[in-house]
Amino acid sequence: MNYKIFVLCPEQSNRSSRWDWSNTKIYREFGFWQTDLQLMDKLPLYKFMPTANIRTKMPRIACTEGHMNMLRKIVKEKLTNIFIVEDDSVIDYSKINKFLEDIKDIDGLIWTGGAFNYSKVKDWSYRQPHISKYMEGKPIEGINEVTKDIWVCGTFSYFIKDYKIAEYILGNCKGKTGKYLSSLTDVMYNKIPKLNRYYYYPSIVECAIDTNSSISINDPHYGKSFKNYV
Repeated sequence: MNYKIFVLCPEQSNRSSRWDWSNTKIYREFGFWQTDLQLMDKLPLYKFMPTANIRTKMPRIACTEGHMNMLRKIVKEKLTNIFIVEDDSVIDYSKINKFLEDIKDIDGLIWTGGAFNYSKVKDWSYRQPHISKYMEGKPIEGINEVTKDIWVCGTFSYFIKDYKIAEYILGNCKGKTGKYLSSLTDVMYNKIPKLNRYYYYPSIVECAIDTNSSISINDPHYGKSFKNYV
């Protein structure tokens, strides 16, 4: 089955050499890493936490604009079977054919890598059970549905089966004020109403750099360090 991989990799990224850009299955999206002045023009389109500073806002805007660009390309060209990843990802290509077979009857956004977290910020506190406890007995091998109680965080890997899914995301990723629901695309996608969300286990993509994510899809009980994937 045909598929393509869209990689968000800025022109100045030091991770560019990790990818074979001559591979026709791989498309490079440079994102919106422009001048500060150009990024400032985007600020009114986004809603941030009151405590967010400008150094936090700028890269998040640039990253989100890159993801939106990839979704727009999918819609414009009516593409199917697209993996969207970031340049710090490691892909297990041996799992892709089975994945494509497993999801043939699924309609929605499918996370193919990431980490679990509670859906509400207040639940992230020490007063809540550790999420590894919450995830006990989960996930099952293959497709799992994302519940209202958890999010899959980490925008470095998700799968767009049909361009209509990308079209729906683009049409529903802004709040009532007309601003993007969040400058973090993983949070944004989790907030989109009536969007079916799933995650695939074991995940196809992991992060190639150290991360603070304590619970990955591939190790929901004990957490893991990603530095082994460098």
